[in-house]
Amino acid sequence: MESPLLPKYLLIVILFSHYSTTIAQYEQERDTLYALKHTFNDPFLNDNWNGLHCYENTSFWYGIQCINGRITSILLENRGLSGNPSAVSLVVLSELVTLSFKNNLVYGNIMDFCYNHKLKDIDLSENMLEGPIPPCSINLELLRSLQLQQNHLSGMIPEFNQAGLTVFNVSYNNISGPIPGTTTLRSFTADSYANNGPNMCDPLCHFSEINTPTPIESKKESIAIAFMVLDIIGLVTVILLMVLYCKRSSKFKNLIKRRHFEETSDGDGMKLVFMADDGGFELNELMGAAAEGLGKGVCGDSYKATLNDGVAVVVKQLRGLKPLMSKEEFMKMVRMIADQKHPNLLPLMAYWCSEDVKLLVYRYAKNGNLFNRLH
Repeated sequence: MESPLLPKYLLIVILFSHYSTTIAQYEQERDTLYALKHTFNDPFLNDNWNGLHCYENTSFWYGIQCINGRITSILLENRGLSGNPSAVSLVVLSELVTLSFKNNLVYGNIMDFCYNHKLKDIDLSENMLEGPIPPCSINLELLRSLQLQQNHLSGMIPEFNQAGLTVFNVSYNNISGPIPGTTTLRSFTADSYANNGPNMCDPLCHFSEINTPTPIESKKESIAIAFMVLDIIGLVTVILLMVLYCKRSSKFKNLIKRRHFEETSDGDGMKLVFMADDGGFELNELMGAAAEGLGKGVCGDSYKATLNDGVAVVVKQLRGLKPLMSKEEFMKMVRMIADQKHPNLLPLMAYWCSEDVKLLVYRYAKNGNLFNRLH
């Protein structure tokens, strides 16, 4: 007679066996992550990857995703991780769907994906991986994205022909030889294969090695172009400043409006008349001084003139005076100006008068004019 306890015993054995398998898988996957943590030796991961890594559909570890307590995704992007993971470091992750080490410093050969049959998305771009693309990658039937660009991979491209593979990029590597003629690989543009080793071409060799600049070369070219532009801008700026300087630093006699300076036979007509003992320079020196325009006023135009000894003066060329003003009338006006005494007024230093040109000379005050102070 069959014992009624047998089915219960078998159920306990089955449940215990399933539980033991689950525990073993959990521990194996945890040990895999511990091995990766040890390989990268990243301070953040060292602190974060501790304790329970998966609980049902939740992961407590950075970059890890789980379903039913199994690891389904590893996303460690842009973290500066450096290390050489073992070729078989991922073999126990049979539920792994997504793997990304994008933009790190991972080196060595690409990990073996032969036992990760559920892998759909792989992104190992912008690292320092070398060696061939694992041939068994063509057996990943669910593969839909494979991005391996900007590494140091070599060898030939395996014959990928997965119908769902819609994203594929192996550019900027050292891959050589013709591209396999599979329907899938022929569906991608030349950009997916750009900048690789010698003899890289499509199945009919319609394009040979694509010699577009590498990212480093492009960056160098961009920097060189930037420096050239800066040089050109600098040169143009210098030229403009020189032109401006030449304009502003013209000889004083070229700035003032006059037909001629009369010279008497005894030379008195070319002498400045100083109001006090402030002499020390002649009209010829003033006419040859470097000068720049300061502004235009109701009574005339003002200029700053720098003499040979570096002393700066302000020269005001009077205009708007009544026609045929005699020298006596001008002298009367000069005396009226000279008589104006005030601490906030610059005293008249000198004057010069001819039929066409009448000048008033003052010491230069370098702290701006009254208009600027008021407005």
